[in-house]
Amino acid sequence: MKKYKWSDVRITDWSYEVFAGLTAEAQLKKLEEEIIEADKEYGVNVDRWIEEMADVSIVASILEYRFRSKIGRVVWQYIDALPEHDKILTARDVKMDINVNRQWINQDGVYRHVEEVD
Repeated sequence: MKKYKWSDVRITDWSYEVFAGLTAEAQLKKLEEEIIEADKEYGVNVDRWIEEMADVSIVASILEYRFRSKIGRVVWQYIDALPEHDKILTARDVKMDINVNRQWINQDGVYRHVEEVD
């Protein structure tokens, strides 16, 4: 079994540091946004889909481990069953290395990195 740099627990700890005011409801909204982005790439661009699924996995981890959300757990069970699971988690490590160096802002309850804020 491959060891990944960014575990669910480590991602959750990071979320407490960076997203102090985060709520479960806002994280569910973010999950929906990330799933929609991944869905747009499904069957079109597998590399982009894997990158978007890495984002989904980050949001789902925070939902499951920070908020004890069953939705986060179900999404994780889905990701875990995918043949692309290892590629998604490798992409998640890359994405988290980027995320820790980003500036984040709370926009209407949802945290976004600064360059994506309208």
